[in-house]
Amino acid sequence: MITDKMLEFMEKNKIKKVVFGEHRTPEDKPISNRSDMERTDRTLYRLVDGTEFILTRTDIQSVPEFVPDWGL
Repeated sequence: MITDKMLEFMEKNKIKKVVFGEHRTPEDKPISNRSDMERTDRTLYRLVDGTEFILTRTDIQSVPEFVPDWGL
């Protein structure tokens, strides 16, 4: 079942493209070493309008087939 946060992100991403993404640690810090990479449990996405979403592994796994629309 899709999480509320993931649904909100998907709806906003239909209109605004992602311009930045970053895996983060459980403490919500950017990854700075291998240990952090192994512990990552969330992803920060920033949209073209500056809106940020932090999606946990649970959020992302609620719609495994979804791929964000990137503003490349």
